[in-house]
Amino acid sequence: MQSADVLTDDEAKRRISQNLRRLRGELSLAEVARRAQSYPTTIKEIEDGSRMPGVGLLTRIADVFGVTVDDLLRSTRKKSA
Repeated sequence: MQSADVLTDDEAKRRISQNLRRLRGELSLAEVARRAQSYPTTIKEIEDGSRMPGVGLLTRIADVFGVTVDDLLRSTRKKSA
């Protein structure tokens, strides 16, 4: 694994936050929380980037949107050529 592949906790939180906001769209925090078997405040904290979800919750969030955990951790920035 190259060092560029390793994410800091802050970078992981930022990416999850961005992807969660993008994927959630019009879906309410309460509905995401219900589907992920969590609490709206927890989902809001993850979306705000102030909380890092555990692996179990991260997996359930990914399942809510039909994506992989890797998709939630993927950068939304376009790579320059």
